[in-house]
Amino acid sequence: MAEVHRQIQIQLEEMLKSFHNELLTELEKKVELDARYLNAALKKYQTEHKSKGESLEKCQAELKKLRRKSQGSKHPSKYGDKEMQYVEAISNKQSELDNCIAEGYKHALSEERRRYCFLVDRQCAVAKNSSVYHGKVRKNTALHFLFICW
Repeated sequence: MAEVHRQIQIQLEEMLKSFHNELLTELEKKVELDARYLNAALKKYQTEHKSKGESLEKCQAELKKLRRKSQGSKHPSKYGDKEMQYVEAISNKQSELDNCIAEGYKHALSEERRRYCFLVDRQCAVAKNSSVYHGKVRKNTALHFLFICW
């Protein structure tokens, strides 16, 4: 009986080491690396978003100036072509900003999914090791019980 208990204890220690190595250690590494990566990705996104937003605001301000200028002019029609150019530029800049935001969301969701998949993969490995451990314990306990009853 002592031998069976010792074997079960050794198997439990192996399972706990596996849990530590498969899940905890890997998660600690990932968290540190991911924190750096995500901070860099966030800064890049914020810089790009700010740049596109400022560009859009600049075009909008120029259009506003042009419209004020054309209202005070004796010949407002001469500003029509330039106004259309600014409207088109604003539309393009708005599309670029919208695309930047959409790509940012897609990237963030992709990264989140990748992290969840990693975690699920590690949890499956730990569950498999736990299942193997419990199977061995059950087998050893059943064999020991049969030995005692015999």
